Amino acid sequence: MSGMPVGTGLLSGLMQPAPLSLSMTIERSATLYPGKTVTTVTSHGVTTIDYRTLIENAAALAGSLTALGVQPGDRVATFAYNSANHLAAHLAIPGMGAVLVPVNVRFSQDQIRQILAQATPKMVLVDPDASPIWQSVQPTGEPRPMAIPIGEASERVPAVAAPAAGPVAGGGDSRWPAPLPEDAALAICYTSGTTGEPKGVVYSHRSALLHAFAGLFADGIALRERDVVLPAVPQYHALAWGLPYSALLTGASLAFPGPHLQPSALARLIRHAAVTVISGVPTVWIALLESLRTGRVDPDHLRTVERLYCGGAPVPASLIDGFAEYGIETIAAWGMTETSPVATYARVKTTTPVQAVERARRSLGIPFPGIRHRVMTNNGPAPWDGATSGELEVNGLWIADAYYQPGAPGHRGGEDRFRTDPDGARWLRTGDIAVIDAEGYAYIVDRAKDLIRSGGESISSVTVENALLRHPAVVEAAVVASPHPRWGERPHAFVIVNDQATAEHELKGHLARCLPRWQTPDRITIVTGLPRTSVGKTDKRALREMAASASPTRQQPGDKQSQQIRSLQ
Repeated sequence: MSGMPVGTGLLSGLMQPAPLSLSMTIERSATLYPGKTVTTVTSHGVTTIDYRTLIENAAALAGSLTALGVQPGDRVATFAYNSANHLAAHLAIPGMGAVLVPVNVRFSQDQIRQILAQATPKMVLVDPDASPIWQSVQPTGEPRPMAIPIGEASERVPAVAAPAAGPVAGGGDSRWPAPLPEDAALAICYTSGTTGEPKGVVYSHRSALLHAFAGLFADGIALRERDVVLPAVPQYHALAWGLPYSALLTGASLAFPGPHLQPSALARLIRHAAVTVISGVPTVWIALLESLRTGRVDPDHLRTVERLYCGGAPVPASLIDGFAEYGIETIAAWGMTETSPVATYARVKTTTPVQAVERARRSLGIPFPGIRHRVMTNNGPAPWDGATSGELEVNGLWIADAYYQPGAPGHRGGEDRFRTDPDGARWLRTGDIAVIDAEGYAYIVDRAKDLIRSGGESISSVTVENALLRHPAVVEAAVVASPHPRWGERPHAFVIVNDQATAEHELKGHLARCLPRWQTPDRITIVTGLPRTSVGKTDKRALREMAASASPTRQQPGDKQSQQIRSLQ
């Protein structure tokens, strides 16, 4: 709320004004949990260090960066996979007052250059395992950032320039600065850019710390000191969903897979580190579940896992039910880079009616404390009736207030993605079409750009995908709009199946029993893989292009779409 007058009679709080900054996390993990561990899979094997060593490495890195001329407020980028070295950089850079810019190694060369041109980092810390990708980027423009190895250098990265004293791994002044103002920038995280250029979101120390605290809520992610956390979500994607900071706060150990996200590699790491909590996008866990069911992964490797936090894309009911067979609770969460990124969680409230429990488990959930959500229609906020749909909007303690736009007043841009209500509160327009039920659970109907508008009716691609996933042979499904000369658009489904005898007509027959005829896709293409975005989500823009090439108005023998389909089979 805003607008409350502050008069001379208003009593101020008499509490210590300790700032919410990363310094709190660094000090707590170093003094209370020095023996907890970080395990990392690299191309050279598995390494483990304790938190004492992690903090010492971070302090030494901060000293080395200072010696190289990095000052508070400077941007320092990282180009790295999940590792203890990358985590040290996530502590050192904002801990010394600089601004962390984690660059997605899976972005295109043009996107990486756009980010570097906008963020203007003074230097880039490069993971040796990601060095070949970095070498292909060749940033243009002046001044070019200095590229130095993160952690140990190797003969595989001779083209990465290092300071005369060698790779940044130690030395320099190890003293930390005083706690920073809580509104100081901690990191600039960039959106995936699947609908245009990547957009920068500036996290503050305050927002990052509050988000990290939220990860400890018993009804949320519920991290505890006894946990061992494996974030399969990359550190370059919204700081690995903030899980490393939450783990450091509560003393949970960490296990990082590096670039090794294959089911067998994940299972080996889980067994080696006795992991209890795993997190990541559905794609990763669908593959692991399939490997468990086919015997390629021994279920005993996952016997220590208690909880799976899944988000970044709709979580299929088949995934939740599948992992439950192995004693693993799957909890859906929702968010985006602009929400730091976790904003809601799908824990079932005790007041939820029995008949609605299963549906609630498959929802986006309810907002974390400090976050509000609403559905906005053309007529204003929608009632929480579970039926009235509109654009999902969020507001709260770790929600972006603007996009980073250098040169604009206050570096603020992207005003069209925000709405200010009469009380002065700012609401982020998410682009998701949703409903909210009487218990406060939000359900995605579709992305605004993914709704299929056919003959004056709107078809939810998510609804069709969920119907397809109820067929026992369907492992993954993605539905997009295909241009149609009569109806404007019609659904086109791309599916991965676990039984090659499954045919299109069988799936259409299944859908005919689940959906009205007008919602059933005109075409179902069975493929062995789906195109992915840089963060592992299904790339629906690529699928829309393929479906458009196959539409009745465009398809030609031997056309581009046929070639693209063959590349997925």
